[in-house]
This record gives sequence, C-alpha cells and structure tokens, in this order.
Amino acid sequence: MITKVFKKKSLLLSLASLVVIGQVGLFGVFKPEKALAVGSVSKKGVASNYYCNNNLTKLSDLNVGWFYNWSTNYSATTSTNMEYVPMVWGRDYVTSSNITALTQGKASGKFKNLLAFNEPDLAGQAAMSVDEAIGYWPQLMSTGLRLGTPAPTTPDNGWLDNFMTQANNKGYKVDFIALHFYPDFTNPNSINDIKTKITNVYNKYKKPIWITELGTVDINAWGIPTSVPVSQQAADSYMQSVVAMLESLPFVERYAWFMDKCPTDPVTKYSSLYDSSDNLTSMGKIYQTVTVNNAIFYQDANYGGTSIALPKGNYTMTQLNAAGIPNDWISSLKVPSGWTVELYQNDNFTGTKWTFTSNSSYVGSAVNDQTTSIKIY
Repeated sequence: MITKVFKKKSLLLSLASLVVIGQVGLFGVFKPEKALAVGSVSKKGVASNYYCNNNLTKLSDLNVGWFYNWSTNYSATTSTNMEYVPMVWGRDYVTSSNITALTQGKASGKFKNLLAFNEPDLAGQAAMSVDEAIGYWPQLMSTGLRLGTPAPTTPDNGWLDNFMTQANNKGYKVDFIALHFYPDFTNPNSINDIKTKITNVYNKYKKPIWITELGTVDINAWGIPTSVPVSQQAADSYMQSVVAMLESLPFVERYAWFMDKCPTDPVTKYSSLYDSSDNLTSMGKIYQTVTVNNAIFYQDANYGGTSIALPKGNYTMTQLNAAGIPNDWISSLKVPSGWTVELYQNDNFTGTKWTFTSNSSYVGSAVNDQTTSIKIY
C-alpha cells in the first residue's frame, strides 16, 4: 500500500492540472448539516500504512484520536486510545468477506466510520467512474457504518459533484465528505485557499468534512515550481497554521496528516513525522504537542464513559444530537482555560442557564437531567 501511495504521489504531482490557486488539491470529504462536532475522538489523526502494521505506539505517541491505512484492517497491536477507520480503497475491496467483516465490526463497536474509494478519478489509484462507484454504494451502506464519500484528487473537477448528485437522486446515504490537499506550502495564500475550498464544499452539501490526506510535499519533484525554495522550517510553519485553521472550522470533523516511513523520499520527506530511526522529526514534535482546544463532554461523572469534543459555537438540541450528545446526557465536562460553557435547560438557549468556566467532575443532577442546548465561547 505504501508503494502504491508513493507511486500515486509522484504521478499526481506530475499533473499540472491538479494545481489550483497555488495548491494541489488531492482529496475531499465532509458531512451534512449536522457537521458541527468533532465526535467522540479528537479531530487530529494520521494516515500511515507502515506504522499501522508495525508499531501503533508511534501513532498513539502523536496524541491523535484516530488513524487509517487505506485498508480494512491492520496487523499491529491493537490500541485502545485511538479509533481505527477502515477504508474500502477500490473495487477489489468490495468483497463479501470485507462487507461481512465491516458489518460485524459495526455490530461489535469495533468500527464506527468507513472511508471509500481513494482517488477514483486517478489512474493508478481507485480509477473508478462515478457510475461504478454508485453501483457499489448499496453494499457499503449495508455495513451500517457512517459513510464518507470517495475522495477524488480535487473537489473541483466535477467527480465529487457528479457523485453527490447521483447519490442524492437515488436517496443513498452519505454522512461526510472526504477531501485531500497537498498545497504549495511555501505559498502564503495556501492556508486561505484550502479554507475557501473546504468552506465551499460544506456550504454546497451541508455535510461534515474529513480531510483524509494532508501534508507538505515538495511539488518541485513533480515538475511544479514552488513560490520559494522549500525547507523544513517552512513545512513546520505551514503545519502549525493549517492545523489551527482546521481546528477553527466547526464543520471540519476530522483531518489526517499524511505520514509514513518517508523521511528520505524526495516528494514526501518534508511531511514525515518520524525519521529513519523512528525518532520524531521537528514536524513530528509539533504535531505531537499541537494544542487542540475543544470543550469535552462526558456521559458519566468523573470524566467517564463516552466523550464528545466540541469547538466554540452555539449548539441547539438538533445539532447536539447530530454530534452524538442526546438530550439530558452530560454528567461531567472539561473546559479549556479562558473558555466559558453555558448549558441551557431548554432548546434554543432558553430556560435555566448553568455556566462553567473550569472543569467539573459532576455537573449536578439538575443539570444532567435537563441540558438541551449549549453555548461555548
């Protein structure tokens, strides 16, 4: 899979048609009008085949909430503090055994989300027409998992729009939209360009967004000149800025940094989180410690049970339900320093209000039994 991924990168980046407004857009995914929550894990994740099959500790050490490896399973020791998200990479992955395993994984609680068809618009990757992808879709829906769109090389070439139109016409389930971005990270406009593209996709489809591949590749290796010479310092600075931007968008549900055993690869070396000796790179240290600010709500007292993380914003009962917080559910919560959380007795921020400016191991029986809407600021 890693070899396949690297071949894809070198091929993709040789295609000037993928460069859009100073960036190379490679992937895309998000979810519906309920796209307000981070879910029960943090947004921050990683895409890695090597470490999924060799050393999951290297992934959990990055303090991420989830990971995937372009496959439906992995062979490294199971980790309990990260969610594994399987992917049906292409047509050959739509088998009865895979569908059965995914369905059973949903029933057992092992799997919650499912990624689909990696770069179907690209030869050498999934290479599927929209009609073919739509033809397989009922089998993916049958798993019962939350289901993300296929991730084309760019949200701008019509593939995603065509897919969403056909899925909507057939009444097919699509829970979130998956996107990929590999910009010219030396371009000072790249962050805003990505933000604009993500926002446009969300505004069009009103579904949560997953950035399933994001990284700092040297597009010079693809024959596409960067704005200025590339450097690790520029890549590190870009990572800090793009992560802050993604964390600030409430409709971005998750993002995954493309990282693997690629520190010497001419295209991906600036994106590597570990060096050849499996030590953290400067970028890896940044990703490990990057601040991810969200208020966290727990089903049980003393920060136990299921947890849901939410960024700043106002959440009605409908929005909280979409985020995974049913009515009268919260028993404890954690509040970032300097933040305020207001819990309201009734929907639409009415009725009795309870205000929290620090962590609370138990919000109290009255609050637990009545919270229906929330403001976080």
